[in-house]
Amino acid sequence: PRVGDALGEGRRLLAEVHTGEYRADRLALAYEVLRAEEAAAGVPAPGLRTCLALAEARAERDAQRLAELFRARTAVLRCADERRALARTARLDALTGLVNRRGAAAAIAAAAGRPDPVPVALLLVDLDGLGRVNDRYGHLAGDVVLQRAAAGLRLLTRPQDVVARWNGDEFAVLASLEEGEAVALADRIRAAVRSGGGPTAQEPVTASVGVAVRTVPVGEADWLRRAELARHTAWRGGGDATVLA
Repeated sequence: PRVGDALGEGRRLLAEVHTGEYRADRLALAYEVLRAEEAAAGVPAPGLRTCLALAEARAERDAQRLAELFRARTAVLRCADERRALARTARLDALTGLVNRRGAAAAIAAAAGRPDPVPVALLLVDLDGLGRVNDRYGHLAGDVVLQRAAAGLRLLTRPQDVVARWNGDEFAVLASLEEGEAVALADRIRAAVRSGGGPTAQEPVTASVGVAVRTVPVGEADWLRRAELARHTAWRGGGDATVLA
């Protein structure tokens, strides 16, 4: 009798509880009615049907929430990817795929003021003869020469080095190297540019490289001026040369 009384009271309360949107208290009450029905054998089980219906509604509602969370998370990740892509685009040269002047300038500024005594080399690489190629064969041919030179620079440098297109026919390399190592790298770069060549054997393209190494914090402008003066000295001497500032 007590089970029957409890079951009747539970069904009455279950009918009175708000039946609109899913509610946790209604599901808990339906579960208690279900347990009472199980205890009273042979009694119809409307509590079981109610409990299952509410559990199903909860599962559907939770699935909807999970789907909404997944969509929101996907949108956040997509926005983050787009921001990263825009940041990369803002720092890359479209023709060569190298870091552009803006990105290189930021890296040079950061390296110039580093307080540690680790030597950092700044190489400015000027392509000798690219103007003649552009004048005689057109800028598309000149673009090919630039792309070949950029590919050579990437092959000769390490992943942690900064390799950039500094100006139209000038590249910049920033690498943690001592003077002897930096000069050796500059000579390898000149050899790579020379072997890449121009559009014909009659139009060779070489490189003039200026090297400036800092071992203590320096002013960014002074560091660049040293490298540019060395590069200009190499070019003025006939090109295809390396000059250490």
